[in-house]
Amino acid sequence: MDGRSLVRLLASGSLMPRPAYIPLLGDIARTAGQVSAEDYTNDAQVQASVLAQVGEAFGADAIVAGLLGTAAVGLDVVARLKGLRPGTGLAGWVVAGDVAATRAYSEAGVDLLLVGLDDGEGIARLRTQANAARFYAVPTVLVAPALQAGPIARAAGMSGYVTEQPDPEAPEIIGVPLTGDAGPAQLRPPRQARFFWTSAGPIGAHADVDKLAALGRGLS
Repeated sequence: MDGRSLVRLLASGSLMPRPAYIPLLGDIARTAGQVSAEDYTNDAQVQASVLAQVGEAFGADAIVAGLLGTAAVGLDVVARLKGLRPGTGLAGWVVAGDVAATRAYSEAGVDLLLVGLDDGEGIARLRTQANAARFYAVPTVLVAPALQAGPIARAAGMSGYVTEQPDPEAPEIIGVPLTGDAGPAQLRPPRQARFFWTSAGPIGAHADVDKLAALGRGLS
């Protein structure tokens, strides 16, 4: 089963042969791809090419667009990745409260939306974002490492959330962050449905590429 099929199983609640791995390829992609910050951030062709290569090297089942650069660049990246990596899932990164970007990524055909929330700002519009994405049957997952993501996501009617302490009985989609140092005990999934692995925030420029590549190989 390819990565895109795995990601699409998240919303269905069906048993998965293994959890999907959806790392947040931030500055690590740019440095691993050896391109300048300006080219990576502003040139969708460059960013898509780099994300396709680094995503494959890291064993990503889905590539997340929109972590660096404008939403317009991210949307162009999504369009280009459809041709570069047709078997890989596509996710969009939007900030909490940005309903326009939520709708645009949903219309572009992403398989998943990750909604970043750093503080309380934007909470009031999370339900609107979730409803906008739901119209296109796109699940929304809250990424709020500094907050209690589960209750916030549940109150907003979102599809899921990322947490370091997953509840196996939770009805939502759950993502659990990993680092390159994750050991066998940490790589044991708490359940076989509505679950994926991710990273603890966008992966920075100085992360250990070899460890992350080995982690991805182990998860796939």
